[in-house]
Amino acid sequence: MTARNWQVILADAVERGLHQADLARELGVSPVAVMNHERATGIVLLKCKGGRKSPRDWPKIITLAIAEQTQVRTIAKAQDVTVQAVRGQAKRRGYYVAKGVICAPVQQAEAA
Repeated sequence: MTARNWQVILADAVERGLHQADLARELGVSPVAVMNHERATGIVLLKCKGGRKSPRDWPKIITLAIAEQTQVRTIAKAQDVTVQAVRGQAKRRGYYVAKGVICAPVQQAEAA
């Protein structure tokens, strides 16, 4: 395939809303090949969301932990994860851990 063909192919894929992996599968090439041609042509496709979804409902777990002032180690044991995993999930959601308990961040008053 020539560079000109890739411009047409990528433009068509954008119109159809294809992801990089979908186009690669359709053309029988590697996703890296599609990514390289994206870079060369300046046309960008949607990217597939990587990873897998957690089997735990962390927002619900953290909200409940804050309401009940549950210790992080108790949550970790109940969820069969490490204390660091619980702290990391809290941090990703904007909370902090003080004295082993997840705390909501203090809302700062807006300057007048």
